[in-house]
Amino acid sequence: MRNLRKFGKILVILSLTSLLFFGCRSSTEPFTDTVATPTPTEITGVLLQPDEAINRCDGLTGSLEIQILVGPSEVVGMEPVAVGDIPFSVVAHEGDYFIEGSGSVNFDDQVFEADWGTYTVSFSADNEISGRCEPLDQGAILHMNVTMDGEQMVTVITEGFQMDYPWSGRQEITTSFPAEEGATQSGEGWRLVLYLAP
Repeated sequence: MRNLRKFGKILVILSLTSLLFFGCRSSTEPFTDTVATPTPTEITGVLLQPDEAINRCDGLTGSLEIQILVGPSEVVGMEPVAVGDIPFSVVAHEGDYFIEGSGSVNFDDQVFEADWGTYTVSFSADNEISGRCEPLDQGAILHMNVTMDGEQMVTVITEGFQMDYPWSGRQEITTSFPAEEGATQSGEGWRLVLYLAP
């Protein structure tokens, strides 16, 4: 009886072993890579479409900070820069995008006093922006013309004498900005900083 049980166990082990070696593989060829074929499933809801190109010029608004070097103020240690803000907007017309804007700069009298007398500087200007916005695949370029009509007065009073040094004139600045917050351009006596409205 014991031998019969032992023989039964051996038969079961042999059967399982033969299944492992022969039953699990139907081919003598090595395993090959298979390509999974997706099973179609029903999708509910709305499919999102790829983003369309966004025209950055359309409806763009912002301001241009203008910094102007006034007089030889730094010679006597005074703040030498007049700062103003020129708001602008981009207007679409027949497929083109035009830039329009205006603003002023006022640099009220700054007086420097010393043992020898006083030194006073004042400056004011009216500014206009014109130009075009050029939309790109990503972003835009702002081609701007800034026209400044300004007046400046430097007055020096020493030992009872007053000397006035007036100046008036027009300055035109032509420059281009990427449509990016804080972009800057500068030249002799001026600096422009671009700020965009959210």
